[in-house]
Amino acid sequence: MSRIGNTLWEQLKWVLDNVDRELPRSDPDWLNLWFEAHEFAGPADTPDGRAEEVQLYIQHNLADMLETFRHMIDFATWRHRITGLPRPPAPELAWDAAAQRYRKEFRDRSESFGTRALGELGELLEAYGHLVKRCQAPARLKPGRKKKGAAAEAGLCNKRFLATRETQIYCSSACLARTVERKKAARSKAPARPARKKKQTN
Repeated sequence: MSRIGNTLWEQLKWVLDNVDRELPRSDPDWLNLWFEAHEFAGPADTPDGRAEEVQLYIQHNLADMLETFRHMIDFATWRHRITGLPRPPAPELAWDAAAQRYRKEFRDRSESFGTRALGELGELLEAYGHLVKRCQAPARLKPGRKKKGAAAEAGLCNKRFLATRETQIYCSSACLARTVERKKAARSKAPARPARKKKQTN
């Protein structure tokens, strides 16, 4: 079973989950993320050396990858142009001695791990970038006594999420329920409209 999902949508969901998650705190968690990143972008060369040096290398590469992913995802939520994607390798003409003709050959990609990861995310965003959004629900209030106007000051949830349909604007059912609840509360506090006077007929 794939660690990162079997479909393009699931793989983009894996990216968003890791972008919003705090960096791993333990060596095993870093290693698990490293294996998942290998599945996402292909294998990366790990330098020989002491275990501490290898661990620092892994953490540095993963932190850079996630920071780049975060910028690309944010640009997608803002519907901005995303630049800096790797170019496909240029074809070459090789002489075929048997056929006495030139034939076109495409070289295998030899980019770095980070460049390959960037290209993979670019392809996912091309397919499902229109579903990458930020939640428009009211933010969750902190526990404790609430001062007047606290709901208005809290702002929006604003969490990055991958929608299942184009019309979805909330990241979870909890955010949807909170939005409905706040709207009901706002309507109940609104002053009642004065009744319209009926016109008298002679």
